[in-house]
Amino acid sequence: MIIPVHIIAGFLGSGKTTLMNHLLKMRPEGLKPAIIVNDFGEIPLDGDLIDRSDYALKELASGCVCCTLKGPLSETLAVFAKEEAPDVILMETTGVAIPAEIGGLFQTLELKSLVQIGNVICVIDTNSFLKYEPHFSVIGTQIQQANTIVLNKADLTSQDRLNAVYRRIEYLCLPESQIVETNHGKLYPEVVLHKRPMYFPTFFSVNSHEEFNSFSIETDQVVCLAQLDAFLKNICPKVVRAKGIVRTDKGVKLLHLTLSGYEITEWEGETDLSRFVFIGKGIEREDVGVDELFS
Repeated sequence: MIIPVHIIAGFLGSGKTTLMNHLLKMRPEGLKPAIIVNDFGEIPLDGDLIDRSDYALKELASGCVCCTLKGPLSETLAVFAKEEAPDVILMETTGVAIPAEIGGLFQTLELKSLVQIGNVICVIDTNSFLKYEPHFSVIGTQIQQANTIVLNKADLTSQDRLNAVYRRIEYLCLPESQIVETNHGKLYPEVVLHKRPMYFPTFFSVNSHEEFNSFSIETDQVVCLAQLDAFLKNICPKVVRAKGIVRTDKGVKLLHLTLSGYEITEWEGETDLSRFVFIGKGIEREDVGVDELFS
């Protein structure tokens, strides 16, 4: 059996991991998945944010599967297909991945008899989309190269803005694309798991994401929660995405910063280290001022 690989793409902070967790929780009984998670930062973090169960999971960090990690991705797909024999492979890409750049892998002699592209899902943060889409070309490219567009965080968006998002998405996407609206990544699994026709039109140009970079921090120091909150309120505008599992004076916290804002929530697990990942355009550690948290 050739195993379908469903690609979950979407810009930084759009809600890909939340969608993945929902799919895993609500998957049909008896379905055996395997999971690939691609982290742009040096420290793998997204794998810790995905609910663990009895499925195979592989984290690919320090790069993007559409360019620098094509080799490790090809190897992982082959190993999963031959050794794990899942019914389906779900792959969460980085927020700056370009789906068409991955497509060629599935035509290689090693993989074409083992796996094939299923659906390409593009998750959109409807609350910030209209403001930031003109400034980040990768957002439009991801939409153009998907057959399923998920309008996430609709509950944070006014109806007028949501209508405007629909109009813009319909202009950008392929005529065959399916557009669905959701909150908190809650989507019927069938929308993703039932394969639909997918192709990458040759007339779309592929944009580079070399403008984005990241840096990561790992430390055993405990952070003052009030200082962390103040830091996130005034973070460098070049930072597009930040996430972390952080030891604070009020316990271990999970932080998420996206284009829609930030939140600090409880982390139920234990950790000996605080781990931060920052992604942006030309950002340096000194610009962000994160070291002030540890002074």
